[in-house]
Amino acid sequence: MGYETIICQEQDGIGTITLNRPERRNALSLMLIEEMMEALGEIVAHDDLRAVVITGGAKCFSAGADLRDILQAPSSTFIAELRDLLGKIENFDWPVIAAINGHCIGGGCLMAMCCDLRVAADDATFGFPEIRFGSLVYGGATQKLTRMIGLGKAKEMLYTGDPIDSREAYRLGLLNKVVPPESVVDEAKRMARALTQRPPAALKMMKLLVDTGMGTDPNTLAALEDQLSKMVYASGEAFREGMKKAAEREDVYKRIID
Repeated sequence: MGYETIICQEQDGIGTITLNRPERRNALSLMLIEEMMEALGEIVAHDDLRAVVITGGAKCFSAGADLRDILQAPSSTFIAELRDLLGKIENFDWPVIAAINGHCIGGGCLMAMCCDLRVAADDATFGFPEIRFGSLVYGGATQKLTRMIGLGKAKEMLYTGDPIDSREAYRLGLLNKVVPPESVVDEAKRMARALTQRPPAALKMMKLLVDTGMGTDPNTLAALEDQLSKMVYASGEAFREGMKKAAEREDVYKRIID
């Protein structure tokens, strides 16, 4: 399917969605949000899909919400549409990796935080500048940022609107990897390829457990872990054969620990 604001591709089990509004620094318009929703639905229908990479290309991940759309449409409509997209990314069946170059601010930063993993260029910047023009963050940004980097630093970023660089974002736990700008997409795809080698059922259920655990009490989560583990163990001969081969290797535990 052709899109106007994004480029969508799928190859070797990896879907890639590239935000494609360079003239607006990949600002999140209603059309872009709707097209991303369609693209995620299209990609997940591929039987061999195991991971997705979202990128803004070489210069900018996203400058946040498109203010023109917010002014032209009711703010409640824009926020509702964006929240649907963020939920789609966060609850996607397979891991989603953000490949970040340049500015990643406001709604763009929130979208990156909804991904499972984040790779950024060493000159990228992150932040929520909304307070500077008398606005508030939305879409759950206050709680998500607090969980990811801690209460004190989250308050500092949200209260001041000041951005942070990649090194600080990595130190705080916002990023998984920092690489040179020209290596960002390649590194994200390398991580995605590694995930495609993991057993699909276990990968999908591991993502479900981690995401569910963020809002679940420990006892309920432990019961869910047990239930899903039993489902994986009963998933067929392929799983049992893999476990048998691993158990027969004398160095298996040493390799896991090392």
